[in-house]
Amino acid sequence: MSVTPSALSPRARRIRVAVVFVILMAIICLLSGLVAEAITTLTRTADAIDDKRSLKAAAAAQTSLRKQIGATIRDNAYWDDAYRKIAIEGDAQWAAQTWGIASRDYPLYDTALVIGPDNAPLIAYHNGEPIRESLAEFFDGSLFTLVVGARAENLKPDHVPVRFIRTKSGVAVVAGAPVQPKNEEGARTHVLVLAKHMTNAVLLEMAKSHGLTGLHFALPEKDEHLATPIFNARGRPIAYLHWDSLKPGTKSFETIRPLVWSAAGGLAFFIAGITIAAYVIIRNLARDEAVARHRSNHDPLTDLLNRAGLASSFESRRKTVAPGTEWVLHMIDLDGFKGVNDLWGHPVGDKLIKSVSERILNLTGPDALVARMGGDEFVVIETARMGEEAGAETSERIREVLCQPFDIDGRIIEIGASIGVVQSGDPATSVLELVRKADLALYRAKEAGRNAVVRYRDSFDLERAQEAALEGALRKAVDRDEIDVYFQPLVDARTGALRGVEALARWLLNGKLAVSPDTFIPLAERAGLIDALGMQVMRKALVAARQWPNVTLSVNASPVQFKNPYFVEQVRLAVTEADFDPQRLTIEVTEGVMITNPEQAQRAIHGLQQLGIKVALDDFGNGFASIGTLRRFRFDRLKIDRSLVSALGETEEGAEVLQSTISLANALRIPVTAEGIENERQAMVVRTSGCDQLQGYLFSRPVPAEGITRTYFDREDEEVTAASA
Repeated sequence: MSVTPSALSPRARRIRVAVVFVILMAIICLLSGLVAEAITTLTRTADAIDDKRSLKAAAAAQTSLRKQIGATIRDNAYWDDAYRKIAIEGDAQWAAQTWGIASRDYPLYDTALVIGPDNAPLIAYHNGEPIRESLAEFFDGSLFTLVVGARAENLKPDHVPVRFIRTKSGVAVVAGAPVQPKNEEGARTHVLVLAKHMTNAVLLEMAKSHGLTGLHFALPEKDEHLATPIFNARGRPIAYLHWDSLKPGTKSFETIRPLVWSAAGGLAFFIAGITIAAYVIIRNLARDEAVARHRSNHDPLTDLLNRAGLASSFESRRKTVAPGTEWVLHMIDLDGFKGVNDLWGHPVGDKLIKSVSERILNLTGPDALVARMGGDEFVVIETARMGEEAGAETSERIREVLCQPFDIDGRIIEIGASIGVVQSGDPATSVLELVRKADLALYRAKEAGRNAVVRYRDSFDLERAQEAALEGALRKAVDRDEIDVYFQPLVDARTGALRGVEALARWLLNGKLAVSPDTFIPLAERAGLIDALGMQVMRKALVAARQWPNVTLSVNASPVQFKNPYFVEQVRLAVTEADFDPQRLTIEVTEGVMITNPEQAQRAIHGLQQLGIKVALDDFGNGFASIGTLRRFRFDRLKIDRSLVSALGETEEGAEVLQSTISLANALRIPVTAEGIENERQAMVVRTSGCDQLQGYLFSRPVPAEGITRTYFDREDEEVTAASA
């Protein structure tokens, strides 16, 4: 029998209502508890996700700072001019001007050191001012751990040591690298150290770039914020970075709390709000991660791929490339870019780099990989079908478009581009190997006079190895003082009497010419050996010529030597040690001295002339020297280039060109020597044209010192003896 509600007693009805109410309240409490727990869980999860994100961002910020100072140290340490100035010449003034004073307001570093082979600083600057205290007082002891790592023999340019070090001014990210030539190794005697202190401005930029609110330094026990340690080179924590937890989940919950307590009916809306908030948080985290990943793989100035991004993109692309496809890599180096920076400064140079990147992007297809490798070097990688001679058209188009003038803030700037191209169908080849081969081809393009495109050939590796072996042999020969000196007579144009001799470097093995001077002299200039080699030749020549009275001595000097601010003093010491009359000495130099560093060359010429030493311009007539240039440099003698002499008889204009060249020198009242005289007709023409000195095989080939003595002075003694008898 069923019981209807109306049949229940009031007490039974109250009990039923109470049970229902309790059940409903229990359900409401349970649902509220579940909702509260869900909200709490979501809140904590969102906060934890953001905290993990911020920890990764903090690590990425440190990595970005290390990469930035690493790229800066590579651009400055692996530099031919720096190697010559620092490792070879020990030029502290140049180092101070280049790095020390620049640390005052340069955005990439505020501290610059050059550590010598004895671990003593050649320079030490902080914020543009010399560091007065010792390095041990300014830096903690881990600085020299970094220096030792920078001198390691197996150190590669891409793996220079970068460490965080505590200094007197705070915490700094410090990088060290040996001062080396750009394309070959040299003695690792000096280490360039650059540091950027983590100032409030730096921390603010890191906070903006990586989403770290309130980033600051603090001790872990003194701060409740999120923190990560910074380790020095010895693996010890030297500081702790702290930042605010954004707690996006908590903030979202606080925003929607009134809706939760306003009504049970708002529960669905509350859940939807939490879901949306979680989605926004996750989306923002994903966006921040994508931004950080993009920054780590792209050049900050041009937004092109950087070296790491190129390697990563190349590996990804290689997995999807179609069979029968070859890689074509173009290595691009701007010609004349250094002059732009020197003339107008780095801001203009940066704008030029951005314009260059835009032109390259406009030329390349959407599938090409375009990267800036640092400085003024770019890389373009494209694909071609197997067996095609690809890349030539692309490289030529790039070269042509980069030769067109750039308008930078109203300045019309013209540069060029040297390009090395390599093509490979090996599926296992790495981007590093492609870059290495393209770099060899690029070197050949620059050797060919720049503004050229050269394709890699297998012979380049062999030739590079041979050149390295030859450089090693030359270095040993210079160290052992094995370079010999031969002499070629300079005779009076009218009488044929001996007036002087020219000293010529010869590299002999077993009494025979081992390597032509046309080969080992340029090699010595590239290897940084020309100063030592040139002074060895000069000292030997001075000692030999001292025995020949009333005979002048001419010694060749490289334009590279004239760039050495100590060259004049080195010559003065050599003349003094040899007890040689400086009035008898002439230094011969080619027109290249007026290109590389005209101001320093002019100072050197003036300094030599003040010592009584004459300076002659060699190979005159085959270059660009103008009347104004000759007047400015005030040469004491001109030597007509042998090509003008050898042209006599080849064309009708040969004699006229020679006559005009000599007439120009005579008009400036500069005495003239003609070299390369091989027959009497040539001697007669240059004599009647106004040359007062002659030199060439007609009179004598280059001979050892005893040959000069035997031919000219022993014969005179014999004639005097015969006349007395």
